[in-house]
Amino acid sequence: MKRFFVVVAVFFALGMLISCSDRERPNVDTSKERVPTRLKTPEELMAWQGPGIKKFEVWKSLDLKKQTGSGFRKSLRRSGCEVTSWAKSILGEAVVKRDTSVNLVLVSVSDLGFPNGASTDYEIISAAGQCGLTVCPASVGPALRLAYTDQPKDDQIQIGMEPIVGLYGNWLKFQLGSGDNGKMQLHASHVGPMITIDKDSYPLHGTVFPTERFVFMKQ
Repeated sequence: MKRFFVVVAVFFALGMLISCSDRERPNVDTSKERVPTRLKTPEELMAWQGPGIKKFEVWKSLDLKKQTGSGFRKSLRRSGCEVTSWAKSILGEAVVKRDTSVNLVLVSVSDLGFPNGASTDYEIISAAGQCGLTVCPASVGPALRLAYTDQPKDDQIQIGMEPIVGLYGNWLKFQLGSGDNGKMQLHASHVGPMITIDKDSYPLHGTVFPTERFVFMKQ
């Protein structure tokens, strides 16, 4: 019961902050046409991006060799890659049952028709599907981390994938990063905005920024 009141108090405080920011916002000319929050149809996407919808070209071709989660763990350790505890908690699901190759594209949230950002990862995955892209198997996370050794410093990309239950029961996806020291990193992050109270996570309406980038597969 105590935790319930804490959650209620947090959301009440967030509501008050939003209300205050609305009151303090200066008058803005709303006569100009605004960019819609979501561009839903291929025609709307084409109008927004121009020829951009055709730019979903292959970014990288990745060979997936037969591998287990423990095998990926050993390879990542040998490579010197930093693997967070959250990423370790879902590595067991990153299994390649037979050798295959996949074509990957790297797209921003804006590219997928969310010029103002999306609310959840599920919206992003749905929009990717409308653009002819598919989610990646979990194995793309560690396999791409091992192959992508020249990721720019301070860069972050997320893997568009079905979420996996990991540490503390959180639904997670893989995320690839390069630290300010240039060291390659494998993270795992929440699927969609969340708020954590006493190690328990609750959905929080928020924004996946339009500049955030996701990796999807192209058939």
